Amino acid sequence: MTPEQQKRLAEVWRLRMDGIEAAKKLRNDEVEALYRQALRLHEDVLGETNPAISESLDQLIYFCARHGEQAETEALVERSLALLRQKPRPEHRGVLRTLDGLAAYHQERGHFAEAEWHYKRVLAAREKLLGPNHPRVATTLKSYAVLLWAFERGTEARAMEE
Repeated sequence: MTPEQQKRLAEVWRLRMDGIEAAKKLRNDEVEALYRQALRLHEDVLGETNPAISESLDQLIYFCARHGEQAETEALVERSLALLRQKPRPEHRGVLRTLDGLAAYHQERGHFAEAEWHYKRVLAAREKLLGPNHPRVATTLKSYAVLLWAFERGTEARAMEE
């Protein structure tokens, strides 16, 4: 990577951090503009098909999801997953992070069957990759248990929590 590309990637990082700070101050128009600018710059530096831009996509996904932009959120998620699946391991941590976020997104919107499907997939992959006692597996189990409680499936939820 050239020094100029490194400099531009540092700018992507700065824009994303500025977006986080603007979000803390509830300046939504500014947040969206910063996340979109970071994504455009990231794509410009690395190319639109580079899996690394999924990091910038993820921030825009969470922003759109929080603001009820369901169609755009789903399109961005599909794009991010397609990029991440290009990597040699389809269950790469970026894919799992995106799927985990998608599970939470569906859960917040009351789409319990979709959320459960995503949690099951993330849980199985994390257990396989990290082992059953890893903290990330425990976090996924906890999130899945919350979903099961909402489904009124307390017996399964208790088992997850244990």
